[in-house]
Amino acid sequence: MWAKVMAGQGWRSARMTVTRDGLIHAGAQLLYRAIPLAGAVGFVARGPILASDDPALAATAVEGLQRLAAACNVIYLIVQPTRGRVEVVAPHLLRDGYRTAPEIMAPHHTTTDVLDLSQGEAALRAAMRKSTRRNVRLAQRSGTIVREGGRADLPIFHSLLASTGRRRGFRPPPASFFEAAWTTMAPAGMLRMAVAEVDGEPVSAFLWLAYGDTMNCWRGGWSGEHRHRRPNEALEWAGIRWAAEQGLRWYDFQGDADYTQGFGGSRETWPGPLERVMSPLLRRMYPLALQ
Repeated sequence: MWAKVMAGQGWRSARMTVTRDGLIHAGAQLLYRAIPLAGAVGFVARGPILASDDPALAATAVEGLQRLAAACNVIYLIVQPTRGRVEVVAPHLLRDGYRTAPEIMAPHHTTTDVLDLSQGEAALRAAMRKSTRRNVRLAQRSGTIVREGGRADLPIFHSLLASTGRRRGFRPPPASFFEAAWTTMAPAGMLRMAVAEVDGEPVSAFLWLAYGDTMNCWRGGWSGEHRHRRPNEALEWAGIRWAAEQGLRWYDFQGDADYTQGFGGSRETWPGPLERVMSPLLRRMYPLALQ
């Protein structure tokens, strides 16, 4: 499904698997884009996926990924090992010629706050900082309304995300990207949106992506208005409750903003993406290919 979403942005996809006794034990999805007269650039997000921490399995998966990249004429590749498998995958990547990707490509380390949902809602509330519990109650008492979002709300979401981008200095993906994501993932129950309104005005909206046993707070936009009505805390708590109701184990805040620490999660940091450069020229061209 992710490959289908990215196809609308000009990326092609290819996959490899490692099988044993007829069962898949490892695999990876490669997204790649051709560069005229040069070859192709590619990236692997959250991969390779492994069924266990077996070093031999990791080595075989990395070898298979290299063969796949060569078959797709990829001469510059970024790989972001999945959280929980970095320690077993990264050494094989490094031995195979990978190195830490520069800051222009991605952060050297990825840090996020993760909340264990298995403890139940009462325990989740108790684990919050007092100030966070107060802010969640304040949002409710002050009339901040959190409602379910849908396809019709995508323009609102994108407008709020663009507002956040202007304040923080980043350019969000085009609206068509989120349209494609919604069309592909929402029917499968993988994508969910909520909008926080103050006096009927949409001021904040979040998109959550359910992946495996984890609810990821994928993207969020805020107008910057009505901070004192706590719309973001209200949305975060709504997402946490929904994820717990769906029986998911983890809630990943997808970042380490100051206010997310107040929900009582644990902070996780793991190495950022690794790159394998077959062409220094293409390495300089990679940021342009992402646009």
